[in-house]
Amino acid sequence: MLLYLVKNWTQVNKSWWKLIIYDNTEKQEKIVPIWLVDAIVVFARVQLTTDVLTACLREKIPVFFVVWNGKYLGKLDSLEVKNVELLYKHIWCALNENCSLKYSKIFIKSKIHNSKIMLKRWQKWSWKVVSVDETIKSLDYYIMEIDRVDNLDSLRWYEWSASKIYFMKWAEFLPANYIWAGRNKRPPRDPLNALLSLGYTLLAQLVHMYIEILGLDPQIGFMHQPKDLRSLLVLDMMEMYRSWMVDDLVLKVLRNNDITKDDFMIDRHSQTPVLLTEDGLRRFVWKFYKEVFKKSDDDIIAEWDDWIKLKHMEKTLEEFKKSLVNDEFKYTWFKLK
Repeated sequence: MLLYLVKNWTQVNKSWWKLIIYDNTEKQEKIVPIWLVDAIVVFARVQLTTDVLTACLREKIPVFFVVWNGKYLGKLDSLEVKNVELLYKHIWCALNENCSLKYSKIFIKSKIHNSKIMLKRWQKWSWKVVSVDETIKSLDYYIMEIDRVDNLDSLRWYEWSASKIYFMKWAEFLPANYIWAGRNKRPPRDPLNALLSLGYTLLAQLVHMYIEILGLDPQIGFMHQPKDLRSLLVLDMMEMYRSWMVDDLVLKVLRNNDITKDDFMIDRHSQTPVLLTEDGLRRFVWKFYKEVFKKSDDDIIAEWDDWIKLKHMEKTLEEFKKSLVNDEFKYTWFKLK
């Protein structure tokens, strides 16, 4: 079980082989046997006693720390030797052109398919009348063409082309006072791209954490190349979740006025990036994790089975790990329905 600590001012103590989790705000206590815990994820201001940390090290239970703005700080882990066989297989596949291309195709086909499904959902739920039929046909065409691709450069071109037409249609669901001028980043130059970039950063840190929980190396990727020090497998894996977990959230917060143009710092006469104010940042991050952790307002702890999005993410990564371990390419991509 993955144990999430998601409420501020929670204190965790140890008594024999049990964790005593006490909510100082609500004056509530929960008891969890240590042997049930596979990992602990700290998403709030939580006090873990030395006895708790020592027990986690002894029992090889990693503790992951994420701060309020979604930044993944790192983990406390034992000196246990990593699965070297898994690491070798991961490296071999990344260096093997055929194997690397197979995984890359799956990630991008999943991304395009899920983008297509989200367009249909937005069409159904939106107060606007937006026709998505032609865009869906184009995305279906790209999925078929990807099956014929025999190199990564061609695959990247199809991914770029599909993303471009997808975002053009995504923009039609935006409130009338937002104008889409295309995707830009590092730094983002308008409010829409500022929200998308922030959302993708939060998503990347979540994927990074799960990759480490499963003992995979986040630096070894397939489609993304080691041009810098970014975590390549994280960038590969998060492609499947962008539209579902971030693009949808951006539409929601703008449509509901949870974030407005007043929440952005914009200097028209300089090259500084467009950023959220501190208050706007807090509200967006809270909305992101509200979507991820539906029970976070009520429970001081929870298991990952309680949350649909986390369950899908871990299942996808676990299947990827199994496909590497078993030397079998039976990896089924994450598909929305």
